Amino acid sequence: MIAPCLPLLPLYLPWYTKENERQLMEKTYGVWGLGVVGKSVVRYLSNKGLKLSVMDIRKPTQEELSFLASRQIPYITQEERNSFFSSHDHIVVSPSMDQRMLKST
Repeated sequence: MIAPCLPLLPLYLPWYTKENERQLMEKTYGVWGLGVVGKSVVRYLSNKGLKLSVMDIRKPTQEELSFLASRQIPYITQEERNSFFSSHDHIVVSPSMDQRMLKST
């Protein structure tokens, strides 16, 4: 499930309450892909204080590892994908990720 935009919830969703926000904050979020979109999602969700981790097909650059470390976000390798998919309440999929991989998990 793609994580909803927390600041917009009160404006567009009549069911939104502080209790719903608290429940969202208790969930874990995985970001699958660390390209332009993935980094933006990580930046946004980490600024909201959500619990995140990231997985990507390719090995992250030192700059990307520093980006994640500065936010205390773990990077999960592709070899650990079964654990990645099973250990998060919500997965945000970057557009470039091949979702056919889900069938092999």
